[in-house]
Amino acid sequence: MIHVFAIVIAAIGFLCLASSMRRHAGVFFPASDLTARRKFHLRLAGTLVLASMIAVNAFAFGVVVGLITWFGQLTIAAAVCVLGLQIKEGVMKSL
Repeated sequence: MIHVFAIVIAAIGFLCLASSMRRHAGVFFPASDLTARRKFHLRLAGTLVLASMIAVNAFAFGVVVGLITWFGQLTIAAAVCVLGLQIKEGVMKSL
């Protein structure tokens, strides 16, 4: 169950990082609302969320296995986010 939780949290972190980019910001909110301050806060939040998952995995599985598990969870979360953004942007372009 902790793997599902970690993948969801990692996906949130990746979506924070993606929404800090002008290219993907239009999916989440109007791209004109992407100020330098908002970019900084989104990048900081995404980085902190992804980094905090190292601690969660290290606590749950030990340092070595936790780090390996973390990379696997990041891979799955990144794939989900990329597919979700591609689908969402494709739907928005067709409208």
